[in-house]
Amino acid sequence: MPFNLGYSQQTLHYFYQRQHGGILQGDDVICARHVNEQQSEIFNLYLQLKVGKITAARFQASGSVALLASLEFVCGYLEGKTRVDALALKSQDILTALELSDFKRHTANLICRALQGVIQNE
Repeated sequence: MPFNLGYSQQTLHYFYQRQHGGILQGDDVICARHVNEQQSEIFNLYLQLKVGKITAARFQASGSVALLASLEFVCGYLEGKTRVDALALKSQDILTALELSDFKRHTANLICRALQGVIQNE
């Protein structure tokens, strides 16, 4: 990895080794969307649900290293999980997994709120 940009190795791993970028389509796909143009944070989080389980997760995003790495982590974490498992994901889980500072809590909070909103409203 060429530059650490002040981020942990875990964060940089998820940032540089993204495998969940893209779009999911179909009747069994739900999408959480967040747009904050002032903060340059935009993302779509796509979840494919079959028989109560998340079978696939993808994202499209524009934003910080922390945002992209967090979305990559969350997509990998969610695949194979139930809705209940997904709703149990907390921002602290993301911060811990990526070794992000508390300063980046807002990024993790955005993702968790979007995830909870789309699952609860589906």
